[in-house]
Amino acid sequence: MNTTLLINNIDPERQPDQVVDVFFQIGNMKEERDKLMDLFNRPDCAYYGKCYFKYDGFDIKISISHIPVLIQRLVEIGIQIYGVYSPYMP
Repeated sequence: MNTTLLINNIDPERQPDQVVDVFFQIGNMKEERDKLMDLFNRPDCAYYGKCYFKYDGFDIKISISHIPVLIQRLVEIGIQIYGVYSPYMP
């Protein structure tokens, strides 16, 4: 069965402070889960309590302007990102 995933088009110029649901697809999630949990589950983390882990990545509620900041942080700690999506929710 084929499934279709609808993706929102995010325009950072128009709505930089809008909070959206974003899915980060992570390579080798089984091995990276502990590293990600250490990052997101600290009370001093800006994303504390906003992250939901899945088998192949994680969902997070984040403002559009923070997406590049989070990507940079993930790359700095050696996490391989395969995709960043904002699923369309009617």
